[in-house]
This record gives sequence, C-alpha cells and structure tokens, in this order.
Amino acid sequence: MVPPEAAGQAFAAVVPPEAAGQASAVAGMPVTPVQAPAAMPATAAAALAPSQAAPAAIGVVPPIEVLQEGGLMDRKEYMGRLISMDFKDIEMADVLRLIAEVSDLNVIAGDEVSGRVTIRLVDVPWDQALDVILLTKGLGFMRVGNVLRIAPAEVLRQEEEMRLQERRALEQLEDLIVKLQPVNFANVQDIRGMVSRLLSARGTVDVDKRTNTVIIKDIPSIVDEATALIKAIDTQTPQVLIEAKIVEANLDFSREFGVTWGFGAQPLNDAFDPSSGPRDLGSDAFRLNTTPTSVGNNATFMNPLTAGPTGLFNIAGFLLDEKINLDLQLQAAEVNGDGKVISSPRVVTLDNSQATIEQGVSIPFQTFENGDAQLEFVDAVLKLDVTPHITADRSIVMEVNVSRNAPDDSVFTLTGSPAISKNQVDTETLVKDGQTLVIGGIYVIDKSERQSRVPYLHSIPIIGALFRSNEISDSRKELLIFVTPRVVATLQTAS
Repeated sequence: MVPPEAAGQAFAAVVPPEAAGQASAVAGMPVTPVQAPAAMPATAAAALAPSQAAPAAIGVVPPIEVLQEGGLMDRKEYMGRLISMDFKDIEMADVLRLIAEVSDLNVIAGDEVSGRVTIRLVDVPWDQALDVILLTKGLGFMRVGNVLRIAPAEVLRQEEEMRLQERRALEQLEDLIVKLQPVNFANVQDIRGMVSRLLSARGTVDVDKRTNTVIIKDIPSIVDEATALIKAIDTQTPQVLIEAKIVEANLDFSREFGVTWGFGAQPLNDAFDPSSGPRDLGSDAFRLNTTPTSVGNNATFMNPLTAGPTGLFNIAGFLLDEKINLDLQLQAAEVNGDGKVISSPRVVTLDNSQATIEQGVSIPFQTFENGDAQLEFVDAVLKLDVTPHITADRSIVMEVNVSRNAPDDSVFTLTGSPAISKNQVDTETLVKDGQTLVIGGIYVIDKSERQSRVPYLHSIPIIGALFRSNEISDSRKELLIFVTPRVVATLQTAS
C-alpha cells in the first residue's frame, strides 16, 4: 500500500474506478502494490482528483485491444495491465519510474529525457500509456531483454541506421555460399522473381528448368531467408473433383423431384412463406421469395403449363444436401421411366482452374463460295464450364457456365447451314464440400411425325384413308444438371 505521506503525491488510482473501495469484492485477484515516487512535486498533489485516498494498486486483467482515433496505433495490440494516472506538471523521470514498477521492467533514461508532462489516463494498458507519453515528448524506446532504454526518437533512428550500415559492411566481407533448392509444385520463374527481391547486392539467383531447381548464391543469412520463402510457397495446389450428371427428365419429374427431396434442398432464394411455414419444392405454394406480388428478386415464378407456381423447371437452381444419395435416387427415376441419365462425366481440376465438360456432335453442311463447294461444321453440344475456388473452411465457390446448342429445323437459312438454338446459364454459388448444385430450365423439344397403316388396304382409293393414320408428337423434356464438387485430399507436400 502507498504510505499515507505519499498519498498526496501519488496518482489518483491505478485500478479500475469500480474497484476503488471494494477490496473485499476482489478477493483472490492478484494485486501488485505500487509505491509512488518518493520525490513527487507538490504541484502534482494539488491537481489530484478527490479519489486520492483510493489505494494505488494494479490488478491483473485479460489482454485487451484498445482502439485509437483512426484505428489501432501502428496496428499494435497493447497487452499490458490496466492503469489509471492523473498528474499535473510531473517530471518525466517520475513517470518512467512508476511505469517501471508497474511493468516489472528496468528503465534507463539519459540526460536528454527531461521536462514535465500533464497526464490523465483512465484504464489503459501501461504499454499504451508509455507510447502516448513518449510520443508527446518526441521520445522513443528500445527494449533489450527486460531493459527499456528511453531516448529521443531521432537518436534511436540514427543509431538504427548506423547498425544497418555496419550490417551491410559486414555482409560485404562475409563469404558467399551456393544453395540448390528444388521446387516441386510452384513455377520456378515465379519463385525466381520473389527470391531476387531478398538478395543482397552481391547475391544472384538462377533457375534450372530441367530439374526445376532454384540456384541461390549469397551470404548464409540471406540464403536461409530465401530457402524459407521457397518452402512456404512451394506447396501443393489443392484439387477439386467435379462430378456432373446430366439428366433428361419428363416435366412431371421436376415436380416429383422437388416433392421427394424438398426437405434436403436449399433454394438459392428464400423458399419460406412466413404466414404458413416452409413449403416443399414442387408444391403449388412454393415461392422463391416471401412476397409473391412484389417485383425484383421477390417475383413468383409461374408454370406456363398450369398457370400456377409449381415445378422445379421454374427454378434456376438449388442445393442438395451432401447426405442425399444422388445415384440411388436417379436410378430409381430411370426405373420408373421419369428420367434418363444421358451423361455422367467426372473431371479433376486445380483450384482456380477451369474444368470443361462437353458433349454433342459437329453437324456438317455444304456451302458455296465463288462456285466452289466447301464442307463446314457447326457444333451442337452441351457444354459445362466450372471454375472452383476452395475457401479457408473447405467450402467451394463455383463459377458455372452451362450452354446448349441444338439444331433448329424450324428456322430457314439462306446459306443452307443449320440454324442453332442456344441456351445458356451463368451463375456463381457457394457450396459445401460434397454438396450438389442442381441447375434446370434447359428444355429439349422433340417433334416427330409417324404414319400407321394396314398393308395393301391403305392404298385403296377413297376408302384407303380408313386404313392409315398420321400421328404428330411434340414431346418436351428438361435437362437437369447436377454438379457436385469434392476437395481432393493432398497427397504430398514439398520438402
């Protein structure tokens, strides 16, 4: 405790205000008594707050982060004990002596550290208080072990420059060594550019493309830094397995699909009606958003066949939970005749690299130029481009582009080339590892004409029409595209 005769010279309190006078309430908390400086100017006592009689003590508190105007001072986090100080016109030497007591550090200050300062700080870490006090006087400190040396900031800066000059002079006398550092995954030319920025004036760096090796020549300390940099960067790029399933489904299957898997699906927008609770995908009450009459993102998607909101084919896409067995469900759909898996490609790609899946035909057609016939081709394909990016929590951001080009015989062209009907979907979504993105809305329209007739009888004049019939069918199916990304386990790391 502070002696009574020193209480009139000490600071008001160095414990949080709520702790003053409540020693019994903080039983068990480590408390470090701090005695005030013996030779405290009388002017300091006159400026003390009425709380002078409060015991001067330091309580151990958890580390905190103190925000300053404009953010953290130099992005620094202060971890010292909380203190409060209230002084008027106090000698700098006395303030430093007090901080030495609080911090359990030794403090050395030269003759340049002088003058007086007026302070009022409440509940701030001692190291922040030291920074602020030194800043007001143009001072700085250098810590060596448990010793703080206080000096003018300009003096410390000049000393640091002298040390750097001495270090550079020693580097000029130091022997050079050569290090061959193999690179397993990174690009050696990229590594070369990074290492060159670390080298001293005498250092060199080169690469051997045949062995994918970086050759570093410099003093040992620089070579060690460059080697550590290469090892940190030379890591295996994560890979993503892209599994895609392209399903040609009946229109009714979209509705059944939503009802069956509605509980495991996550629409890309809010699919809940606050007045009546959640709705299954494919049900008449399903909405992409909560307000069916509003515009913009809250628009209700209408089924053109039933003039009512229904069916998966009105939804741009949704996510399936990774627990759903997609293969089993699609096999059941094929058995029931509701859909057919027409393609099931799988491809592995690097993180941030595009994977392309393409299926279709090239349609030949003949053109004439200057009287010469030429054979050209036009692609009618279903193309899926996926660019994955793995996040820190192993989720996957996917940029997905789906395009389908199909011949359209209903359109006449002067050149004789087939008309191509194009459908394209572009989206970017975040999915979990193993979660499935479902994309719909691409239709396949199959028009056909078939004649049924009775042999011989169909050719009888007049009555032959009774023995033959023409049937025109116009079937409409939807392409459902299931995209499932999975992070591939890292097989090896650079040594």
